Amino acid sequence: PTAMNRYLRQNEPAVRAAFAIGGGSVIDDLAGFFELEPARVGEFAALLRRHRKALCKAAYDDRDLTLFATLVQSALLEDATP
Repeated sequence: PTAMNRYLRQNEPAVRAAFAIGGGSVIDDLAGFFELEPARVGEFAALLRRHRKALCKAAYDDRDLTLFATLVQSALLEDATP
């Protein structure tokens, strides 16, 4: 989480923009943090876009990286459920 925390802080404008548009190198970087298969990056981008308000609130307003990671993991699991 420390590396991801540093990344989120140093790249806040780019992260917020990537969440809003659902794409960009930030999405690839975050997919790497969550160890996603390259084939899942597109759905990951869409997931981040759908949940961007909660994710930005956790990462930047509340500064709660644990909550941020939990929200991402929960959304990934939710999307994987048929």
